[in-house]
Amino acid sequence: MAALSGPSFAREVALGAPTTVVCACESDGTARTVQGLLHRPEFRIYRSTDILGVEYGGALKNVIAIAAGVSDASVTATTRKRGLLRGRCPRCAGSGWRAAPRRRRSPA
Repeated sequence: MAALSGPSFAREVALGAPTTVVCACESDGTARTVQGLLHRPEFRIYRSTDILGVEYGGALKNVIAIAAGVSDASVTATTRKRGLLRGRCPRCAGSGWRAAPRRRRSPA
């Protein structure tokens, strides 16, 4: 079994739009086979053995995309979207997911 995940829409892939996805499989050989069968110059496939991570990453990407779409209706859409992408969303704070702390530069 292999999981294919990435920011892609079937219609755009069919029209030949440049697309990058990940094929995750416990067996790198199987992932390599899938990569060989589906790879095209406009459809790049990376390999991973982290099936769970790829699937969770895809689900999280969808949640962030929905939140970004909702924030577009807001007056402060840019600020909110920036917060989502930087992992500073207050709603995420209680979920156990934490963004890496920002490093402060010392004055020169």
